[in-house]
Parts: sequence; structure tokens; C-alpha cells
Amino acid sequence: MANLFLAGTGALSTNILEVTKRFPEVSFALGGGKTWREYLTIPNILKQFNPDLTGFSTGAFEEAGLNVAIPGSKAKDLPGQVKRLKSKLAEKRLFKQWKIIFVLIGANDLCQDSCKQSSDEFAFYMSKVLDSLYEIPRTIIAVISMPDPSLLQEALHRPAACHLAYGFICPCTTGASQVSRPEFLKFVAEYRNILQSLVDRPKYFAREDRAVIYLKSLEVLRIPKDLTQARLSLLKGRRLFPDLSYLGPDCVHPSQKLNADAAEMIWKEMFTGVPDVCPEEEDTCHRDLYCPPSNNATFQLNNKFSKIYQGKQIFIIKQKEMSPR
Repeated sequence: MANLFLAGTGALSTNILEVTKRFPEVSFALGGGKTWREYLTIPNILKQFNPDLTGFSTGAFEEAGLNVAIPGSKAKDLPGQVKRLKSKLAEKRLFKQWKIIFVLIGANDLCQDSCKQSSDEFAFYMSKVLDSLYEIPRTIIAVISMPDPSLLQEALHRPAACHLAYGFICPCTTGASQVSRPEFLKFVAEYRNILQSLVDRPKYFAREDRAVIYLKSLEVLRIPKDLTQARLSLLKGRRLFPDLSYLGPDCVHPSQKLNADAAEMIWKEMFTGVPDVCPEEEDTCHRDLYCPPSNNATFQLNNKFSKIYQGKQIFIIKQKEMSPR
């Protein structure tokens, strides 16, 4: 459940007219189109070890599977998505099956509301959403911390159409309502702290067949620098501008390439418990797809769930040869 990132909006678009089209089959969290070699996503990785995996997206509309993300969503829209997800789970008789539910929200709240109102509404609806999801048995609820939307301002070499689009999408950073970058970063930190504090509530540690985890990889996700750009001596030979191929034609929506980077990072964090941070001085960041060791092939679940099932490996990833992309 989420907004445009999990919905795959614009991820395979080739022109500005397609940026509102959904491509959930390449969504890093729920995409199941083709294989992991073409579209690196968490479901495509899992399919290597469990061919019976279900619920992923192979396309839009009726092919979206259990992906109920809607572009443009805010926290107040998630209760409706939860209701729709529960309906789908009941319809497909999946309530008693083990599952992972990814939740990514907050970018639109930050971009459009943080500079105009308090974060109380965001906190209220996220609390309601997590309580409702925690009612679902045999579930890992993976709450993904939102990326910093203001990072897109680094793309000063964007076409004029991109600048106009961003001003409309994120007025709190660009436009009549904009605030300074330091002030906006304070809002980002506040919203992230709200999510962290909600996930850490004791009541989510109580059940033995469900868990809530908080993933921070998107906090450190960076768009690689454009290697066709000249190096700047004032920046110790580093390049300044990000590679726009990691974004859609509007320079806002994540492309399939950025979804693949997100999948690599979150996949590893789910096992190690820590985000994979690249050195700030590097223009690009090469990552090998993480293969968990056979003696520790379980997700990091820091609650009663993990204590009850420690060693029993409810989620087992058997070692299998996977050559690099």
C-alpha cells in the first residue's frame, strides 16, 4: 500500500504523456514481471526460491495482483487501501498464508502538507492503518521510511517541463509555498520519527504470528551521478548532476532502474537489519545482490515473533546460484 513508487507509476514510460501510466510489474516491492534479471524486484528474487509465490503484479488493473497502491496517495487515503487489500485476501483465501505487506507513504504528505499544517493528521492515519494491518494473521508488515523528495532539486539540468512538473507536485519545496531546504529536512525527519515511533509501540510486539518492521533503505537511496557530465575540480573531481535515466521523463517518477536499486537495498536490509549506505564521495554505487548465508537465512524481526520462531526459519532462503545482473 502506498503512492506512486509502489504503484510503479511512470517506471517504464518513454515520454511525458506516459508518466501517469502505472507499471506495477517493475515495482521494487511488488513487481513480478519477467524475471529478476530483467526487472530486479523483491518478488522476482523470491520466485527463484519459491515458485509458488503469489500476489505480485505482472501488469496493471486485473494483473496488479495484491498491489493496491494508488498514485498521489497520502496517509489519509491508506485506510481505503487496507480495506481493499483485506477484501482481496479474503477473495483469494490468503488470510492464513504467510505474507509480506509493504507500506510506503509520506512523500505526498511532505510535499503538499508539511509546510501548511502539523503532522498530527499523518500520525493519526498511520496509527489507524498499522492497527488495521496488525489484525491480519501470518503477516510481516514492512513499513518503508520515505525518501527525501527534495533530493530531486539537485537535478538542475532538468528540462524546463520537469521544473514545472515538480513545482506542481511538490509545492513545499518549489513554488509559492516553498520553505528552505533545511526547514524541509526538519519536516522529513519529523515524519520519519513518527513512523519509527509507531512501529516501536509495544502492542506490535505481542503476537506470535505477525510482526511490524521498519526499513530505512530509501532514506539513504541516492540517484547515481551522470557519468557523461564533466568532473568539477571545485568538488574534488566529483560530478554534480544526477543521472536522469533513473527517473521518468518528468524527472519525478522513479524509473525501472531506480526501482531495481531500491529492491537491492531493501532486500539486503530485510536480512541484515541495516541499510546499505554507499560512500558519499562515490558518483555511482555498485552493489552485488545479497545472498544470505545458509546458517542465517531469515528476515530480521526484532520482536516477540522473532524470539518465538528463532531457529525455525519460517522464511527460508535456500542457497542457490544467482549470477550478477
